[in-house]
Amino acid sequence: MTPSVHICDDLEELNRRALKLFLDHTTGEGTKTVVLSGGRTPEGFYRLLASRSGVDWQGIHLFMGDERWVAPDHPHSNYRMIRESLLSGISLPEENFHRIETALPPHECAERYEKEVKEFFGGKPHFDLVYLGMGSDGHVLSIFPGDRAIFEKKRIAVAVSTDFRPSGWRITLTLPVVNMAQCVVFMVAGREKAETVKKVIEEPSGSLPAELVRPERGELVWLLDREAGSLL
Repeated sequence: MTPSVHICDDLEELNRRALKLFLDHTTGEGTKTVVLSGGRTPEGFYRLLASRSGVDWQGIHLFMGDERWVAPDHPHSNYRMIRESLLSGISLPEENFHRIETALPPHECAERYEKEVKEFFGGKPHFDLVYLGMGSDGHVLSIFPGDRAIFEKKRIAVAVSTDFRPSGWRITLTLPVVNMAQCVVFMVAGREKAETVKKVIEEPSGSLPAELVRPERGELVWLLDREAGSLL
Protein backbone atom coordinates (compact mmCIF):
# COMPACT_ATOMS: atom_id res chain seq x y z
CA MET A 1 0.00 0.00 0.00
CA THR A 2 1.57 3.25 -1.22
CA PRO A 3 0.43 6.35 0.67
CA SER A 4 -0.78 9.45 -1.13
CA VAL A 5 1.31 12.44 -0.02
CA HIS A 6 0.24 16.05 -0.50
CA ILE A 7 2.49 18.95 0.49
CA CYS A 8 0.29 22.01 0.95
CA ASP A 9 1.38 25.63 0.69
CA ASP A 10 -0.13 26.47 4.06
CA LEU A 11 -2.64 25.36 6.67
CA GLU A 12 -5.52 26.81 4.68
CA GLU A 13 -4.81 24.50 1.77
CA LEU A 14 -4.31 21.59 4.17
CA ASN A 15 -7.70 22.30 5.74
CA ARG A 16 -9.39 22.51 2.33
CA ARG A 17 -7.97 19.12 1.33
CA ALA A 18 -9.10 17.62 4.64
CA LEU A 19 -12.58 19.01 4.03
CA LYS A 20 -12.72 17.52 0.53
CA LEU A 21 -11.82 14.10 1.90
CA PHE A 22 -14.55 14.45 4.52
CA LEU A 23 -17.15 15.28 1.89
CA ASP A 24 -15.95 12.50 -0.42
CA HIS A 25 -16.29 9.87 2.30
CA THR A 26 -19.51 11.04 3.96
CA THR A 27 -21.65 11.79 0.92
CA GLY A 28 -24.08 9.13 -0.22
CA GLU A 29 -26.55 6.69 1.25
CA GLY A 30 -26.11 4.93 4.56
CA THR A 31 -24.56 5.84 7.88
CA LYS A 32 -21.04 7.28 7.72
CA THR A 33 -18.51 7.02 10.54
CA VAL A 34 -15.60 9.39 11.14
CA VAL A 35 -12.88 9.43 13.80
CA LEU A 36 -11.71 12.90 14.80
CA SER A 37 -8.17 13.78 15.84
CA GLY A 38 -7.30 15.90 18.85
CA GLY A 39 -4.44 18.36 19.24
CA ARG A 40 -4.01 21.76 17.66
CA THR A 41 -3.55 21.02 13.95
CA PRO A 42 -7.15 20.01 13.04
CA GLU A 43 -8.86 22.93 14.77
CA GLY A 44 -8.89 25.08 11.62
CA PHE A 45 -10.27 22.19 9.60
CA TYR A 46 -13.06 21.67 12.13
CA ARG A 47 -14.02 25.34 11.94
CA LEU A 48 -14.04 25.15 8.14
CA LEU A 49 -16.20 22.02 8.30
CA ALA A 50 -18.61 23.69 10.72
CA SER A 51 -19.10 26.53 8.22
CA ARG A 52 -19.89 24.17 5.38
CA SER A 53 -23.55 24.05 4.40
CA GLY A 54 -25.33 21.04 2.98
CA VAL A 55 -23.67 18.37 5.14
CA ASP A 56 -26.16 15.64 6.11
CA TRP A 57 -25.26 15.49 9.79
CA GLN A 58 -28.22 13.21 10.50
CA GLY A 59 -26.43 10.34 8.78
CA ILE A 60 -22.92 10.94 10.17
CA HIS A 61 -21.52 9.59 13.43
CA LEU A 62 -18.41 11.20 14.87
CA PHE A 63 -16.03 9.38 17.20
CA MET A 64 -13.01 10.54 19.20
CA GLY A 65 -9.63 8.98 18.46
CA ASP A 66 -8.18 9.72 21.87
CA GLU A 67 -8.59 11.89 24.94
CA ARG A 68 -6.56 13.11 27.86
CA TRP A 69 -7.90 12.01 31.24
CA VAL A 70 -9.07 15.49 32.23
CA ALA A 71 -12.40 17.17 32.82
CA PRO A 72 -14.37 18.01 29.64
CA ASP A 73 -13.92 21.75 30.23
CA HIS A 74 -10.16 21.49 30.84
CA PRO A 75 -7.94 23.53 28.45
CA HIS A 76 -6.17 20.31 27.36
CA SER A 77 -9.37 18.38 26.68
CA ASN A 78 -9.73 17.17 23.08
CA TYR A 79 -13.48 17.10 23.61
CA ARG A 80 -13.46 20.77 24.55
CA MET A 81 -11.52 21.67 21.38
CA ILE A 82 -13.85 19.61 19.18
CA ARG A 83 -16.95 21.04 20.87
CA GLU A 84 -15.81 24.64 20.50
CA SER A 85 -14.46 24.38 16.94
CA LEU A 86 -16.98 21.97 15.39
CA LEU A 87 -19.91 20.70 17.44
CA SER A 88 -21.13 24.13 18.52
CA GLY A 89 -21.56 25.14 14.87
CA ILE A 90 -23.36 22.13 13.39
CA SER A 91 -26.71 20.39 13.77
CA LEU A 92 -25.33 16.98 14.72
CA PRO A 93 -27.80 14.91 16.76
CA GLU A 94 -26.47 14.42 20.27
CA GLU A 95 -26.49 10.63 19.92
CA ASN A 96 -24.30 10.91 16.79
CA PHE A 97 -21.28 12.11 18.74
CA HIS A 98 -19.42 9.39 20.59
CA ARG A 99 -17.31 10.99 23.27
CA ILE A 100 -14.62 9.41 25.40
CA GLU A 101 -15.89 9.97 28.93
CA THR A 102 -13.33 10.83 31.61
CA ALA A 103 -15.35 10.74 34.83
CA LEU A 104 -14.29 7.19 35.73
CA PRO A 105 -10.80 5.75 36.38
CA PRO A 106 -8.81 5.58 33.10
CA HIS A 107 -9.11 1.84 32.46
CA GLU A 108 -12.86 1.96 33.09
CA CYS A 109 -13.14 4.88 30.68
CA ALA A 110 -11.38 2.81 28.02
CA GLU A 111 -13.64 -0.18 28.67
CA ARG A 112 -16.75 1.98 28.45
CA TYR A 113 -15.64 3.55 25.16
CA GLU A 114 -14.70 0.16 23.72
CA LYS A 115 -18.13 -1.18 24.63
CA GLU A 116 -19.86 1.79 22.99
CA VAL A 117 -17.87 1.44 19.77
CA LYS A 118 -18.34 -2.32 19.65
CA GLU A 119 -22.09 -2.05 20.22
CA PHE A 120 -22.43 0.59 17.53
CA PHE A 121 -20.72 -1.57 14.91
CA GLY A 122 -22.01 -4.87 16.20
CA GLY A 123 -18.45 -6.12 16.60
CA LYS A 124 -15.15 -4.91 15.22
CA PRO A 125 -15.30 -1.31 13.97
CA HIS A 126 -14.78 -0.44 10.30
CA PHE A 127 -14.67 3.35 10.17
CA ASP A 128 -15.18 5.15 6.88
CA LEU A 129 -12.66 7.87 7.69
CA VAL A 130 -10.02 8.37 10.38
CA TYR A 131 -8.15 11.64 10.93
CA LEU A 132 -4.80 11.42 12.71
CA GLY A 133 -2.14 13.82 13.87
CA MET A 134 1.47 12.90 14.51
CA GLY A 135 3.86 14.12 17.19
CA SER A 136 7.49 14.96 16.50
CA ASP A 137 8.33 11.69 18.32
CA GLY A 138 6.18 9.71 15.88
CA HIS A 139 3.27 9.07 18.23
CA VAL A 140 -0.27 8.79 16.88
CA LEU A 141 -3.48 9.05 18.87
CA SER A 142 -2.16 8.44 22.40
CA ILE A 143 0.14 5.62 21.35
CA PHE A 144 3.73 6.59 22.08
CA PRO A 145 7.07 5.03 21.10
CA GLY A 146 7.98 2.24 23.49
CA ASP A 147 4.50 1.89 25.00
CA ARG A 148 2.98 -1.59 25.13
CA ALA A 149 -0.14 -0.20 23.44
CA ILE A 150 1.84 -0.45 20.19
CA PHE A 151 1.51 -4.24 20.39
CA GLU A 152 -2.18 -4.34 21.30
CA LYS A 153 -4.04 -6.68 18.93
CA LYS A 154 -7.41 -7.38 20.54
CA ARG A 155 -8.65 -4.28 22.33
CA ILE A 156 -10.55 -1.47 20.61
CA ALA A 157 -9.61 1.14 23.23
CA VAL A 158 -7.03 1.19 26.01
CA ALA A 159 -5.82 3.49 28.79
CA VAL A 160 -2.23 4.66 28.46
CA SER A 161 -0.01 6.09 31.21
CA THR A 162 2.35 8.81 29.94
CA ASP A 163 4.77 11.39 31.27
CA PHE A 164 2.66 14.16 29.79
CA ARG A 165 0.72 16.35 32.14
CA PRO A 166 -1.71 17.45 33.45
CA SER A 167 -2.98 13.97 34.37
CA GLY A 168 -0.50 11.52 32.86
CA TRP A 169 -3.32 9.26 31.62
CA ARG A 170 -4.96 9.07 28.21
CA ILE A 171 -7.60 6.89 26.56
CA THR A 172 -7.06 5.91 22.95
CA LEU A 173 -8.30 3.78 20.10
CA THR A 174 -5.78 1.14 19.04
CA LEU A 175 -3.78 0.65 15.84
CA PRO A 176 -5.73 -2.41 14.60
CA VAL A 177 -8.89 -0.29 14.69
CA VAL A 178 -7.23 2.42 12.60
CA ASN A 179 -5.93 -0.11 10.10
CA MET A 180 -9.43 -1.45 9.42
CA ALA A 181 -10.64 1.96 8.20
CA GLN A 182 -11.65 2.79 4.65
CA CYS A 183 -9.44 5.88 4.61
CA VAL A 184 -6.85 7.20 7.08
CA VAL A 185 -5.69 10.80 6.84
CA PHE A 186 -2.64 12.23 8.58
CA MET A 187 -2.74 16.00 9.12
CA VAL A 188 0.75 17.21 10.06
CA ALA A 189 2.12 20.74 10.32
CA GLY A 190 5.35 22.31 11.55
CA ARG A 191 9.07 22.14 10.75
CA GLU A 192 9.76 20.33 14.04
CA LYS A 193 8.01 17.29 12.54
CA ALA A 194 9.84 17.27 9.20
CA GLU A 195 12.51 14.71 10.17
CA THR A 196 9.94 12.32 11.59
CA VAL A 197 7.72 12.72 8.52
CA LYS A 198 10.65 11.79 6.28
CA LYS A 199 11.50 8.76 8.42
CA VAL A 200 7.93 7.49 8.55
CA ILE A 201 7.21 7.94 4.84
CA GLU A 202 10.57 7.26 3.21
CA GLU A 203 12.70 5.36 5.75
CA PRO A 204 10.36 3.31 7.97
CA SER A 205 11.96 0.89 10.40
CA GLY A 206 8.79 -0.13 12.22
CA SER A 207 9.89 1.46 15.48
CA LEU A 208 7.44 4.38 15.55
CA PRO A 209 3.67 4.15 16.04
CA ALA A 210 3.06 6.29 12.93
CA GLU A 211 4.95 3.74 10.83
CA LEU A 212 2.47 1.07 11.92
CA VAL A 213 -0.51 2.88 10.44
CA ARG A 214 -1.07 0.67 7.40
CA PRO A 215 -4.72 0.32 6.38
CA GLU A 216 -5.34 -3.31 5.43
CA ARG A 217 -7.68 -2.55 2.55
CA GLY A 218 -8.10 1.20 2.76
CA GLU A 219 -6.39 4.37 1.61
CA LEU A 220 -3.63 6.22 3.46
CA VAL A 221 -3.31 9.97 2.84
CA TRP A 222 -0.72 12.39 4.19
CA LEU A 223 -1.65 16.08 4.27
CA LEU A 224 1.47 18.12 5.15
CA ASP A 225 2.10 21.81 5.31
CA ARG A 226 5.22 23.01 3.49
CA GLU A 227 7.35 22.96 6.65
CA ALA A 228 6.37 19.43 7.71
CA GLY A 229 7.08 18.19 4.18
CA SER A 230 10.28 20.18 3.68
CA LEU A 231 12.60 17.13 3.76
CA LEU A 232 10.64 14.97 1.30
